[in-house]
Amino acid sequence: MIHNTSKIFSQYFKITVCIIAIGLACISCNKNDKSQVDINVKNKISNKKFDRPKFDPAVFDLLAISSDTLIAVKWHGGFSITTDAGKNWQTLHQTPKSKGYVYFKYMMFDNNRILWGLDSWKGIHEADYSRISYSSDFGKTWKTKEFQTEDFFPYKFYSKSNKKLQIITFNGKVYEANDKLASKWNYVKYVPTLDNSENPADYNTFYYDNLQFKLEEVNTFLGRLYQKQKSEWKLVIESDFITEAQDVCLCNKNIYLTGTNGYYVDSLYYLFKIQKNRIVEKIKIPKMGTIKQGRYLLCDSKNRLWLYNFQGIWLKEGRNLSIKY
Repeated sequence: MIHNTSKIFSQYFKITVCIIAIGLACISCNKNDKSQVDINVKNKISNKKFDRPKFDPAVFDLLAISSDTLIAVKWHGGFSITTDAGKNWQTLHQTPKSKGYVYFKYMMFDNNRILWGLDSWKGIHEADYSRISYSSDFGKTWKTKEFQTEDFFPYKFYSKSNKKLQIITFNGKVYEANDKLASKWNYVKYVPTLDNSENPADYNTFYYDNLQFKLEEVNTFLGRLYQKQKSEWKLVIESDFITEAQDVCLCNKNIYLTGTNGYYVDSLYYLFKIQKNRIVEKIKIPKMGTIKQGRYLLCDSKNRLWLYNFQGIWLKEGRNLSIKY
């Protein structure tokens, strides 16, 4: 989703860095290869427990690497890896002020099998910053490069996993890495709707899933969801309830949306499943205390739908949302 930056287990298992390397290095576009990667990694997992700080479920970003391997970017630093679709997790580099600690908001895995992390901030009362981290040894060690934001301001990743690394700048320009370690960048295109330096032409329209969907808030009682088809926007649904969406994505030929009516304080967020221009499923997302909460969406290579936010990670199983982190 295109959005502003605002984003238990009783057992944990020790996964060595070499295991992570084996799992990530063997990734290919072939689904059978991906499944074999997960099997190979799981067979090497030790049952020995390890010490770690108090569990913090807050997740800023979720990245699908292969069929059962996902990486969760921790809200307060570090990241967690699962190789068995959320049954067990290994957390790395999450202790502040310790050797190896890393912090970024978004993560990407490119076609050169390099892990990337990006952290950026458009200052209000403080200075802007943008820094990119990379690991060529599959998460064991990281190197960080900081940008002079007045010249070049990478804001988020634009590319998908296993593709050439692309970022989008604060002012809506897409660049692609010119070499393996992104020492140079080539200009690709300008995306006006993602230009944060300009006031939006329409404050009531929001874009999701790399501009594949948009939600138009018509009024307090009416929202319209559109899907991009070639160069045109096609109306998907018109709803007298959904005026606000946290995320929208396409998964297994179905459209999923987490949304609510933003004008009713007591309205909860729901996960909506949309088929053939109508809502066919509606699952309630509970509040956290008095706060209603949306969840971001991820569709993996097995067409499973994952939801995540500052309270954890869930997997949609039938009509249930099963907690996985």
